Amino acid sequence: MGSDYVSVVNARQRIFSPLERLSDIVFGLIMALTMVGSLSVAGAARGDIHAILRGAIGCNVAWGIVDATMFLMAELVDAMANPRAGLTRDDVVGAAAASLLVSLSTVPVALPFLLPLRPWLAPRVSNAVALILLFAVGFRLGRYMGYRPFATGTAAIGIGTALVGLTMALGG
Repeated sequence: MGSDYVSVVNARQRIFSPLERLSDIVFGLIMALTMVGSLSVAGAARGDIHAILRGAIGCNVAWGIVDATMFLMAELVDAMANPRAGLTRDDVVGAAAASLLVSLSTVPVALPFLLPLRPWLAPRVSNAVALILLFAVGFRLGRYMGYRPFATGTAAIGIGTALVGLTMALGG
């Protein structure tokens, strides 16, 4: 087990770091929740709901691309101490994973609006799904960090809700 093995293991740990990947999911959930919150506030009609959902999905896909780009830029900066600095296949895989996580985190939150639910019920189901996902992410993060998972999951719900409220209050 030479230094090549160690560098591959370190790269894989960086790419699939639970903290970074779980953060990507939280970013996507917060953006999706902000859009859903604007639906509730606006009392949007069915056609407006589909337009806003397309916007939410588009926003998260765009943010996924931005996140992937920033991931690759960080990898380039980290590699500057290496004379053969450059991006590797693992870097590109990590960037794609980051982009997909942010983009796909919108789907469970948007799905209730695409189901044949009563208009007043869809936002509530969507919010419940998002809260469950925030708890799950916090729970997983708590286990990863050696904290109490239930407390960390509960804190993730509170922090996520506060961030969504702040984002909406600032016009986001």
